[in-house]
Amino acid sequence: MLVSFKSIKAAVGVAIATSFLAVTAQGALAASYYPTTLFDNTTGYADSLFLGAPDGNSGNIGSNWVGIGGQTVTYDFGPNLVLNGAGTDINVYEVNYGVPEFSSINVFASLDGITFSNISASMAAWVDIVGDEAHGAPSYAKSYDLGGLASARYIRIDGNGSGAAGGTSAFDLDAIAAINVQVSAVPLPAGLPLLFAGIGLLGFVGRKRRHS
Repeated sequence: MLVSFKSIKAAVGVAIATSFLAVTAQGALAASYYPTTLFDNTTGYADSLFLGAPDGNSGNIGSNWVGIGGQTVTYDFGPNLVLNGAGTDINVYEVNYGVPEFSSINVFASLDGITFSNISASMAAWVDIVGDEAHGAPSYAKSYDLGGLASARYIRIDGNGSGAAGGTSAFDLDAIAAINVQVSAVPLPAGLPLLFAGIGLLGFVGRKRRHS
């Protein structure tokens, strides 16, 4: 049974309900674009250097960005999946420092974290998306397509050399982002489903009394 906006307003206030839903949706969207967890990281540097939206246009080497050398950083999108949609599907961001070094990496995608497909050959021009406005350097970002994969949970950035990470060693990885993504359902706080069920029951009782 549908609950009218009038009954919601009477029970909890339309402004509160609207604000809660807006914040929940916004949070889910941000989490889906920029992964917040790594599956593995062989650089020896903190995971936080590579997570979230791109932010490495300034600051000290090793404190908010670092060259990955010949090491690997594998991102985990968790319950969200990168989808093979129209056009390219992920962005990879390099710090706007020195010269672009995308030839120094291979990009892999996987659904299960075991079998990885090399999608490096699909590299194309950067697709500007919500949240990467701070980057602002087209030469230091590229987009990739999932190719034969319908979806992927893991994206691996592999420095295609053998050196240690550190300083400006090879590719200066800043962040990655999903362009096409399937967002997992956001669970409602405990008790809220019962609240809306109660609102629906009140609306039903009210209509029954008016018609009796």
